[in-house]
Amino acid sequence: MKKKPPVIKKFPPPRIEIINLIDVLITLVAFFLLTMVLPENRGQLEIELPRAEEALPAAGVKEVVLELTDKHELFLNGQPVKWEELAALLADYPQDTPLVIRADRSCRYQEIINLLDLCARNGLHRVALAVKESG
Repeated sequence: MKKKPPVIKKFPPPRIEIINLIDVLITLVAFFLLTMVLPENRGQLEIELPRAEEALPAAGVKEVVLELTDKHELFLNGQPVKWEELAALLADYPQDTPLVIRADRSCRYQEIINLLDLCARNGLHRVALAVKESG
C-alpha cells in the first residue's frame, strides 16, 4: 500500500498591516513632539541647585550660563570647558553681559568664589547665582 504524500498547506500571500504602521507613526510623532517642545530644559545639566527663601525670578534678558556639576565639570552655555580656557572665553563677552552661575549644591564654596573672581577679572560684574525656590 502506497502512502499519500503529506498535504502542504499554502499560506496566504503576505500583506502589509496598516494599523500597526499607524501605531508606530503616532508613537514616533508623539516622541518627536515631546522632545522638541521642551526647550526650557534642553541643554541644561542635571544640577541640584541650593534652595533660597527669598529668590528673585530671573529677568527675561539673554544671559551667559556658567554651570558647575557635582563632578567638578565646568560648562559655558551648555558646552564643556576647562578651567584654564574659561578666562579667555569670558573675555570675549561685553562687560555688561549678565552671567548666571548654576552650581550644584555639593560644590565647594571655594570653587564658587574662584568663578566669581574670574568673572570680576574679566569685567563681568553682573553675576547672579541660580537657586531653587524653597517650598
